[in-house]
Amino acid sequence: SVELTRDRTFVAKAHWGRYHQNLISQMFDRVEGADVFTNEEYWYWQGETFSDPGTTFSRAERDALAQQGLFLKQGEIVLNETGPMEEYRQPYVDQWLVGLEKQMGNWFKAEALYTRRSNKNMIALVDRNRATNYTVFEGVRVFEAGGEVLPYQGGSVFIHDLYLPNFTLLERLRCKRSGDCPDALMPTGMTFADTLHLTWDPDYVLTTAPGAEREFSQIQVNLEAAFPEWGASLSFVTTDLEGNLDNVSGYTDPEGYGAGPYVRVNEGVNAYGNLGNFSDREWKVSVWGLLPFELRGGLFWTFQSGDHYSPRFRLYGIGFFEYRVNTGAMKAGGVPERRGDELDFRLMWPLEGHYLYVGPRGRPTLERRNLLDLRLERIFSVRGYDLAVSLEAFNILRSEAITQLNTIVNNGPDYGFGKKLSMFAPPIEPNQYFEAPQERVRPRSFRLGMSWYF
Repeated sequence: SVELTRDRTFVAKAHWGRYHQNLISQMFDRVEGADVFTNEEYWYWQGETFSDPGTTFSRAERDALAQQGLFLKQGEIVLNETGPMEEYRQPYVDQWLVGLEKQMGNWFKAEALYTRRSNKNMIALVDRNRATNYTVFEGVRVFEAGGEVLPYQGGSVFIHDLYLPNFTLLERLRCKRSGDCPDALMPTGMTFADTLHLTWDPDYVLTTAPGAEREFSQIQVNLEAAFPEWGASLSFVTTDLEGNLDNVSGYTDPEGYGAGPYVRVNEGVNAYGNLGNFSDREWKVSVWGLLPFELRGGLFWTFQSGDHYSPRFRLYGIGFFEYRVNTGAMKAGGVPERRGDELDFRLMWPLEGHYLYVGPRGRPTLERRNLLDLRLERIFSVRGYDLAVSLEAFNILRSEAITQLNTIVNNGPDYGFGKKLSMFAPPIEPNQYFEAPQERVRPRSFRLGMSWYF
């Protein structure tokens, strides 16, 4: 810190620090041998309808019935990827800040502060062969089973890059070449010669995530007044948080079980952008002081511009949607210029449950929050001790701003299973649809408290 004036009322401050972080608990689940996760498989029953919807089968019974063609495996959510720890370097955060502070008379102070943080050596489970294990299909438009486009923001869901695992493409090409599946679709834009260069060799390691970024910057301006009987403060904060990996508290998988974007490569598409759980702007105003009737109290107002969120599309490998390549631009009325070439959804079964960012990550924001709170307190003397009785009122203006909503554009984690998979499956609930509110600001509430000081 440096005093800029002789009267010591104007000071400049600067700080730099490096803060090392422990390996987050989620990463221990991905170390080879942890055996924390079990894959989830989807099987279709091809026999007569059950009289009892609670009918169960052992694994041996299921396999025996599968041999008879009564059970058919249709999909699998792969969750059990693990790998050895290699080239581990402890994650850390570099932080630096600069600030100016000005004292004005005996009762006022102003401060401006700029802070920047950068995460380094973030850890992830990484498939070192991911660049050669997948084939990318560019410009994939999604249609519902009835042939209509899946609507999104005046157009339809459009996937810029869709990565399919090479082993499913190889299986299809070899099957078509041998004539064993004449009715199956050829992978779009591929020929039998592609079998010569397609490879599948996953190599999972827990290591420093290549290209991982997380950058935080913030500007704060604070004004304070402190008089003997009253005080006030005003602050303004503008924040920016960008990156492509936020593993401080775990990957951003809605169901919380995925291995991350360096294994589920489609989850790395459009992954760089505004990360969640922050507002661009925030204002705070507070006034407190002594009141008549020996009361003291304060008003506290907060305004936030709304947290960022990221619309996502959930991949299904069991036929709820059509995927078409080279459909062209959208015409008026939300109709594509051409239907395009169909990409067989059956090639996607290993991607069951994976998520893609639809459009740039974190572009939309939640509703603005406008909160006003009140606190009143009175001190009573009881047998020589102080008894403080307080009344607090929260959210006086009855803000109902949404603080969390469903970000899945194809209706939610249970879409399709409730509508099409089984007559016994639960129906789709209203809060499972895209942008349906999940949480709101806590309603107006009051709290009465007592504290005895002795």
